[in-house]
Amino acid sequence: MLSNEQALVVQMVGYEARNLANETGDYVDAKRGKDAAENEIMAAIVEAVRPALPSISSRIAGMSGPLKRGVNLCSTFYIGEQGDFFSLEGGKVRCLTIEDVLEETSLPAVLAVFFAAMRAQAGRLSEKTIEIRREANILDGIATALRVGGVR
Repeated sequence: MLSNEQALVVQMVGYEARNLANETGDYVDAKRGKDAAENEIMAAIVEAVRPALPSISSRIAGMSGPLKRGVNLCSTFYIGEQGDFFSLEGGKVRCLTIEDVLEETSLPAVLAVFFAAMRAQAGRLSEKTIEIRREANILDGIATALRVGGVR
């Protein structure tokens, strides 16, 4: 049988344990809510940036096929031109979920990568488009001259 002092100590420990369990539950609930919001925002950002992915993607050394180009998000994590997340570690490709990406990096960091890549490309494509159109006009002129001259 416990003395009054021992019973009081056991009661205090039990009280502290219940408080900590409640705090932990509150934390876990809040974390799940935050994670769900981040996942939803990331999915919306991927959809918003998807049209620009081919323009901001770079060639990934040693890769071929649909994952040969992408945007490096952090360390070995990429988003491909189609909006798929993947990692490249030791020559092996692993498909990633939004949750995987957000465990490695943060939403603001991913946004910063996208904004930096888009700003770096802004205006450059207009100059390239003008040059390509000029070259296409020259080639069209040559093709027309060859057709008129009877060469096919």
